[in-house]
Amino acid sequence: MNALQQDKLCLLFLKKQFFIFTFLSFISTVIWSQSITELEYFFGTDPGFGNATSLSVTANTGEVSQSFTLPATGLNEGFQQLNIRALDDQGTWGLYQKVLFYVTETDGEAESIANIATAEYWFDTDPGFGDGTALSISDTPSEVTESFVIPLGNLAEGFHTLAIRTQNTDGVWSLYDNNVFYITEEIDGSNSFSNITGAEYWFDTDPGFGNGTALTISGSPSEVTESFVIPLGSLEPGFHKLGIRTQNTDGTWSLYDKKLFYIFDNEDFEVSPLSEMEFLFDEELGYGTGQTAPIIATGNPDEYLVEIPTDLVSCDIHDIWVSVKNEAGRYSIYNILIDVDVFDNEAPTIVVFPDITVELDASGTGSLTLADVDNGTFDDCELVSVELNQAVFNYTCDNLGSNTVTITATDAEAKVSTQEVVVTVVDNINPVAIAQNITVALNENGIATITGDDLDNGSTDNCSIVNKSVNVSSFSCDNLGANTVTFIVEDAGGNTNSTTAIVTVEDNLNPIAIGQDITVDLAGNPSVTITAEDVNNGSSDNCGSINLSIDVDTFTEEGEFPVVLSVEDAVGNLASVTVTVTVTDSALSVDDNNIENNSIKIHPNPATNVLYFETKISIASFSIIDVTGKLVINQPNPQNQIGVEQLSHGVYFIRFITDSGQSILKRFVKN
Repeated sequence: MNALQQDKLCLLFLKKQFFIFTFLSFISTVIWSQSITELEYFFGTDPGFGNATSLSVTANTGEVSQSFTLPATGLNEGFQQLNIRALDDQGTWGLYQKVLFYVTETDGEAESIANIATAEYWFDTDPGFGDGTALSISDTPSEVTESFVIPLGNLAEGFHTLAIRTQNTDGVWSLYDNNVFYITEEIDGSNSFSNITGAEYWFDTDPGFGNGTALTISGSPSEVTESFVIPLGSLEPGFHKLGIRTQNTDGTWSLYDKKLFYIFDNEDFEVSPLSEMEFLFDEELGYGTGQTAPIIATGNPDEYLVEIPTDLVSCDIHDIWVSVKNEAGRYSIYNILIDVDVFDNEAPTIVVFPDITVELDASGTGSLTLADVDNGTFDDCELVSVELNQAVFNYTCDNLGSNTVTITATDAEAKVSTQEVVVTVVDNINPVAIAQNITVALNENGIATITGDDLDNGSTDNCSIVNKSVNVSSFSCDNLGANTVTFIVEDAGGNTNSTTAIVTVEDNLNPIAIGQDITVDLAGNPSVTITAEDVNNGSSDNCGSINLSIDVDTFTEEGEFPVVLSVEDAVGNLASVTVTVTVTDSALSVDDNNIENNSIKIHPNPATNVLYFETKISIASFSIIDVTGKLVINQPNPQNQIGVEQLSHGVYFIRFITDSGQSILKRFVKN
């Protein structure tokens, strides 16, 4: 006969769905060895008896309690299964015991395991991390075995769940472990702490208190851990129930604990492959009445993975009824998973609007609230709150550009998501351009310049004007009079506005009058005439164009006469200067160049560049006069040569003045 035992179910929760690993172990015989001689372990697939990694065991008589440190080197990140089994002194291997664990990825550096700092417990409903009733842990060990007396308080009669979890020195809480217990009505005079004196067991049907098969308890302890060999006797193939209970020194029997097992005929036993799992939340499962879920082989013959979606129920505490179906269409006995916490293991998902912008109004202000940022933040279970780091953000012109706000979402599992969001504050309102007409005067160089500030007449903006400009800022003599320009203002947000203004350009500077004294010779004529150009010596104006005039231009007698040279520019500005015109009247007698014994001789004649003269008379000065009587050169203290290269071609007269005042006139021709 063989027994088919259903092992316990291990659950892992992840993102509103959980995975159930179902392990089926087969026991061909029940053998109680004299001692355990060897242990071996393996990860994942069974390599076969004796082919796994060996572990040494201490001396024993069939039971052993020993700790091992097993390396996890080479295991991939994710779920892994550790399997361990024992070999007795008869050479028989036992079934393996298995533990499912999860390997996480590290950053490449060894991480020490933080020690246990504290623990807490609660009944029935998880109050949240740190909100349970504290339990003291001695020191801060890496592992701990402690006994606690936990008062039941005012718990009502009936079933309850006790849960406990620990916190390490890094402040991280473990998953909780829980146990279901039952509180009975207290009977007056009873002692709930009476020690255990005996136990009994039975198969299938409860024979009544004291009518089962007795089990011997050593002494009369308050709590006991015992191992018993229970023979199956003549039980028929099929499902059976093993029940066991204890009795205390008061004669009171405990509630029984039971295990379901299956006895099959080894000759007729054939295992039909599993095909699917059936499940149902919070209701008793009848064969074929639940939801189905496919099973996935993991590579081990007795291990399968089943994914049960939890979107069929709310995030809460649920009972789940499960049963496995094989390809022959037969269902296993259902199992009830009590108080399964369907929860969201992920933080909320924050969703925000793209390109969040706040526009300032005419007063230069704007505001932002959660509704302007949140675009549907959600959680897989229950979203408790979504908020910004302040209820209302009030922005002004000082906040133009990028600003950062923080949105925070919290779910019912106290998981928190945060995200920084960029908020762009903009000013899209154009400034108001107000200009004034102005008049500007040209400077001595004929230039006038203006700026936007010269035209501004009170321009405004909801924030501030950062730039004032004009499309034409420089004016010259060509712009005399009225000119239309465009006045432009720009604010801090880059918004612009413009208007036109009249810039009147004036030339208010008088020209500069510069004259020179001249000498003219009547040369025996009744009169001599001069022009304004004769007495002008470089008069000018900032705009260039000038008109010259003199008050007297004709002379009829010798003497020195004042003459006013007037200079007028294009817009009528005037300037004047007084010069002296010396009028002489010399009878022009020309010495014959060929006459010897002349007092002064000049050569060459005609002359091109230099005219030389020879004389025994002391000469004080000389002057050159053209045929019109205009003085061309006047030179005191002359040398014996005269430069004439600058003269135009023609006939000229040289007047020599001796130290005695005598005047001698010579004629020459300039080539």
